[in-house]
Amino acid sequence: MKKMTKKLLINLDDLGAPTINEAIGKILSQGIIHSSSLLATSCFFDDAVQTLKDLFISKVGVHLA
Repeated sequence: MKKMTKKLLINLDDLGAPTINEAIGKILSQGIIHSSSLLATSCFFDDAVQTLKDLFISKVGVHLA
């Protein structure tokens, strides 16, 4: 019988506010967590996108709210 392995997936949600962008940027750049979602309706959407570009992060989900 094949042993099943379990994985815990952690996603950093609501990228799109200045302090959150900074914190998520640090976590992503350190490789602690590799997944985030961008709050598309945020007033700071452009800042969030720039943070991702600066860190060469291309795998991002979209949070439509």
